[in-house]
Amino acid sequence: MFGLILSGGQSSRMGTDKGLLPSGNGTWIEHSYALLSSLNIPVKISVNEQQLAAYQKVVPGADFIIDEKELNIGGPLKGLMSAHHQFPGEDIFVLACDMQRMQPNVLRTLVSASLEKNHAAYIYQNGAQAEPLCGIYTAKAMQQIDSWYNANDLPKHGLISILLRLKIPFLSVPENWQPFFENFNSPDDIQKMPL
Repeated sequence: MFGLILSGGQSSRMGTDKGLLPSGNGTWIEHSYALLSSLNIPVKISVNEQQLAAYQKVVPGADFIIDEKELNIGGPLKGLMSAHHQFPGEDIFVLACDMQRMQPNVLRTLVSASLEKNHAAYIYQNGAQAEPLCGIYTAKAMQQIDSWYNANDLPKHGLISILLRLKIPFLSVPENWQPFFENFNSPDDIQKMPL
């Protein structure tokens, strides 16, 4: 298993690249990198080609996975599929860089679940909302998604619809963990919910 931080790219609502926003003594991407690294797994950062140089300056020792141009999909699935194609036998622990309140114990609980059970993916459900950008996608799940894609049988590229199609059980988010799943999409979000 390796960790994959989805850097998000140019955010139209935020008006800038979220991963490069300041957070404490660093940036959002550095915070997310440290968080996933706390699981003692290798961590890689998903970027598009235009982001690579800026991210290499901010996290110089990191491994980067560049989105495959050939993939005719967008959003987080493009980063996941690009990572799967480079490491087809590996499970992927994905974390979006805009989950700046995420805590290590929430991540460790997913790892524990993956060691105890045999599911295609390990994803939290926060109330009625699935949280597909903080979870473990097994190599088996990624192979199935890739197979659907190659057969032109992936009409919806949203991760929630894919997870429903995989028929996975979700892990419930305890009420006291719900704030950890907040993501910040605009400057207003940051002002309303300071980090």
